[in-house]
Amino acid sequence: MQVKQKLIIDTSHSIEIGLSTWDSDEVSIRNRYDLPNGKFSQHNSSEVPIYDIAPMIKFACKHDALTPDELKDIIASAVSSLQSQGKL
Repeated sequence: MQVKQKLIIDTSHSIEIGLSTWDSDEVSIRNRYDLPNGKFSQHNSSEVPIYDIAPMIKFACKHDALTPDELKDIIASAVSSLQSQGKL
């Protein structure tokens, strides 16, 4: 993955957005975990196309799989994104 943005959660966990590992024209998001030796853990990390994120969140909402606090954070982030894109 060619990483464009990275959110560091802790020393062995981060979230990355960038060009996917399967197609350099596709954007993906990865939940990255590193092994204790600092190397990337393929088995513990997952990468999905960015266009799958919205349907996944909608599905989780439909089935009440997210807490009220998580939902509030998602809504606040979505509003902030709309504002920065000049759509609100």
